Amino acid sequence: MEQQDNDRQEIDNSRLARAKRKLERLKREYSAQISRVYDHQAQTNGQPMNDKANGRSFFNRQEQLEGRARTLLREIEAQEERISTLEYQKERKELGLNKQGGLIMRIDNIPMIKAEIEQAKQGNSMYSAATIRKYEKQLVELEELKRRSERADKHMNEQAQKMIESGRLTQWKKNPMIYFVKGYRKLAVELTESGTFESSQRYAAKTEAEQSVISDILNELTGDTTEVPNATKDQEAALNHFYRVEFNEGSESIRNFEGEIVSQPLIEEIKRLDRPMESGYYKFYFQEIKDGEIVDAFRLDVGDGVNSNQDYYKQLESLAAKDKTNAVTNDHSKAAYYLRIENHAEGAFFRIYTDEENIFKSTVASYEFDLHAKLTEENIWFSQDHKEAEEKLNDDFLVNNRLNPKYLSSFISQWNDYKKQNNIYMGVPIDHGLIEFDPSDYYKGTSVPLTQGKLTVVNLNTQKKVEPSEEEQSVKKRKSAEELKKETDQLVKDAMENIKNHFDDPEDVLELGAFMSKFYNYSLKNTALIQKQLPHAHAVAGAKKFKEAGFFIRKGEKAIRVLAPTTYKCFINEQGRSQSLSKATKQQKEKILKGELKTEERRAFKNVPVFDISQTTATADDLPKIFPNRPYNFDLTKATNTKLLYQSLETYALSEGLTIIDDLTTVTPVLGTAKGAYGQGIDGSEMLFMNPRFTQAEQVPTMIHELAHAKLHSKTSNSNYSSSVKEFQAELAAYIVAHHYGIDTKEESIPYIAAWTKNGQTVEDKLAQMEEVKVFSRQMIEQIDTQLMIHQELEQKEQEKAPTVEKQKLTESQKTYKTFSEQIAFAKTVSILDIALKNGIDLIQDSKKQYRLADNHSLVITADKNLFIENNGNFGGGPIDFVQKVVGIEDFKSAVHHITDSEYEISDVAPSEQREFTYNKENERDFVRAKKYLIDDRCIDEEIVSVLHNKGLLQQDKRNNVLLLWNDHGKIAGCSEKGTIPDSTWKKIQTGSDSKIGFNVRNGEPKKLKFFEAGVDLMSYMSLNKSDLKDTWFVSMEGLKPETVYHYLEEAQQVSPSGIEEIALCVDNDEAGKAFFDKFQQFTFNQKEKAPLEFQAEFPQAPVGQETQKWDWNNELVYQVNEGENQRKKSLESEPALSL
Repeated sequence: MEQQDNDRQEIDNSRLARAKRKLERLKREYSAQISRVYDHQAQTNGQPMNDKANGRSFFNRQEQLEGRARTLLREIEAQEERISTLEYQKERKELGLNKQGGLIMRIDNIPMIKAEIEQAKQGNSMYSAATIRKYEKQLVELEELKRRSERADKHMNEQAQKMIESGRLTQWKKNPMIYFVKGYRKLAVELTESGTFESSQRYAAKTEAEQSVISDILNELTGDTTEVPNATKDQEAALNHFYRVEFNEGSESIRNFEGEIVSQPLIEEIKRLDRPMESGYYKFYFQEIKDGEIVDAFRLDVGDGVNSNQDYYKQLESLAAKDKTNAVTNDHSKAAYYLRIENHAEGAFFRIYTDEENIFKSTVASYEFDLHAKLTEENIWFSQDHKEAEEKLNDDFLVNNRLNPKYLSSFISQWNDYKKQNNIYMGVPIDHGLIEFDPSDYYKGTSVPLTQGKLTVVNLNTQKKVEPSEEEQSVKKRKSAEELKKETDQLVKDAMENIKNHFDDPEDVLELGAFMSKFYNYSLKNTALIQKQLPHAHAVAGAKKFKEAGFFIRKGEKAIRVLAPTTYKCFINEQGRSQSLSKATKQQKEKILKGELKTEERRAFKNVPVFDISQTTATADDLPKIFPNRPYNFDLTKATNTKLLYQSLETYALSEGLTIIDDLTTVTPVLGTAKGAYGQGIDGSEMLFMNPRFTQAEQVPTMIHELAHAKLHSKTSNSNYSSSVKEFQAELAAYIVAHHYGIDTKEESIPYIAAWTKNGQTVEDKLAQMEEVKVFSRQMIEQIDTQLMIHQELEQKEQEKAPTVEKQKLTESQKTYKTFSEQIAFAKTVSILDIALKNGIDLIQDSKKQYRLADNHSLVITADKNLFIENNGNFGGGPIDFVQKVVGIEDFKSAVHHITDSEYEISDVAPSEQREFTYNKENERDFVRAKKYLIDDRCIDEEIVSVLHNKGLLQQDKRNNVLLLWNDHGKIAGCSEKGTIPDSTWKKIQTGSDSKIGFNVRNGEPKKLKFFEAGVDLMSYMSLNKSDLKDTWFVSMEGLKPETVYHYLEEAQQVSPSGIEEIALCVDNDEAGKAFFDKFQQFTFNQKEKAPLEFQAEFPQAPVGQETQKWDWNNELVYQVNEGENQRKKSLESEPALSL
């Protein structure tokens, strides 16, 4: 028997092994599903089915089978990727590295930790000084742990050795004093230095079964062989044979069951999920554990109906732990259980607990305790989910699921005593933090002392009474679907009435138009709703948006209700009518599953709260913070602003394909004395005629009017409208857009509006016409705003060029890029110690070589290396960095000039020689993983990747990292690494790389120089601009390094006989990138016999609605590729689907 146990093949239960087993299961399922597809197709005997009586049903079934096969195929691809990731992590682990690239802090990794610390002492470590110091500290702890472990091993008895050798206990490599019990998740015993074992406090038993297992193991380890009664033996046998959830998959709306032992409550929870058409589709994988070994495994598909899984449930129930209530109720008094704070978190569904840990996790959402109301009989109530447990607590403690009145005073008294003893406020021990407790943001930082009569909410900071706002009160008051629908319908009715009330009088129409100009991004109905509820509103947004900008709703303010679109699912019933999916009968749900009844998504509206800026703590000056990328306070009294607006309109017109004709000779015969007109040529071309006799201020409303005609009344749109309708729409659009920019055209607009109000059209026609004006006005304002901001930026740059003091030029006779590079080199040799002393910075000398700042002991200067580091802020560097960070001269160029213009001593530190970079080709592997990462994950153009790989500029190492090789005149001068694991942050520049070179790609004679922050950005830009790569040198600075720019300016002059025509800094669109470009705005690049060349900026522009603090060229490429893929999918959806 012992030999059989030894020969039994152990099942590897690591994440990688489980992932591989899952992949094999998926492949088997896919193979079986393909067989089902072909078996179904074989039923046709080669005959077409589209003209058969049951053809529709046949094709629906075929689509279901093929859809399932496609889903499995996608799961297989995802699982293969996961296995690849896990294998990569395993490789790194074998090398002693964790997922983030750091060293694993484990006893068996001590030699590598020591070696890395030695490398750091020699200046060759890839880790920062702060990280090395952390490793040194942890090394001391590891060596002490190793000493304790070795001492404990010497005293370990023979029985313990046998148990470890048999595999029943597994030593934890991270902490060798802890031994995990085989077959259980997070259950362990702990070894003491005297060689004895005790129950682990960190991984203690949570259930009765686990407690029994730990007790038996400890008895065996101590040599206790007392005969166990038969009844206890039977119970022990049951506890050592059970089912466990290996893992579960499906909707993220359900919790993770991984590692849980199957109990009856757990089975009941899974059954509740097993209802068709409601909760979703889930997969559960179970393991059968017997005597600590995995003896079987099976899968359960949930969501198709309980009846199909009855056999599986019976199988699980045969080994399920049945009586768990004792674990809850034993050794608990009748009221103590209900008074446990863990069980009474505010407004939460909480859990059944033993002394310290919960047994069933969230499977028993059972009791609810309302801390917001008075503590009386009426609001102390409990659910019936676990009546058996309640009865065991006390037979008469509950009456009809409510607290027995005779226990009320005792209950309140015990609660108050318990609260005082444990320093409890709001149901949470102050000293222990939150326990299963997630209150709303409003209640964070408040204390809630309970009293018998009332509840008070006291803010700990202000000690003032706080009242919830209307929005918070509305959250607590849940409304029925019928009430919400009634409110929404009333809002729609109010909006329509308000719009109709503005139709009869031209003044009223213009009043609505003026309001529309402020809320151009809202629909016509929502604009009318805002106007009715708050006529003086200026700019509205949700409370969340104001909060994100740092502002809050004022106390007592009433929300403005507007309509927001939403979708819901429905199906077409047997009578052909649309019906909500939630109201489908059981028979209808079965038909929907079979595809006999179609489902569809419908659009509806819900009402949502918004607030005007006047209702918040913000002011008008704060508008740009809340609504960025909108020009506010646009003052047209300035001629420059009128010019900018006119230029923006011209740009908009040209972008719409219109030709602007404004020379006097041509327009006079067409216009006469009119200000402007819109016309169409015989060939379909569109023109705007603008009379140059009028000023730009007079022409702006005219151009908007004529652009409205072009957009709304061309041959392809609304050409059948009457003349009065066309003029009304054009003039109202001109009024709205002009009013948005502060131009009043009321006098000119009244005649057009008056004619429209009296033309006898129906209300519905007028609504449609106004909605068209609203849509056009919004599009036009948004595009003009964009152009306006561009023109403003260009105007600002032109003004900056105007100073009488000529901008500094980098010429050979003055300060050139080369001499500035030399100034940088000189500045790096100056003594940091001397800079500190001559700038009045007090120092404390720790040793001959080390100094600290008197007022900041975290900042350390190492004199013999001429370097400094600030440990708390995690920054440091050389003399230039010291001047920027400590002296306070933040601008790089100014910091360099401060050093070169001052009389600082030169450091006696010998400049370290640049070690020649050596590239090891033996580390290269096939280019498969790296290529897939660059093309699939980063969306780099496949041809570009292949060309750069063939040129030897892109490779892959044995860790699957992408290697970007730095070419310098045909020699590899450096290399940067980029990890290929999804969401990996691994980046590294290999030791000895020449920092001024960087990854670079030269195509032809370099007439253009383009600089990037990273190699991936460089390749992304090339992918976006494949048609414009000629005669360009693309350079990655590997960060923001001025020296790299200076180096390549000099290099380009030597290899480009015709000279450089363009220098572009293609950096990230973030604060750092913009600051870097601003530094180079101070320079012009001079070449012999050529005009001075200015540095240009090319920032990737984030799309509207996706603005972030940073947007780089790879963000731009991925966005463009995904947008193209979405368009392609939309076009394919209109084509018939292909069979598998």
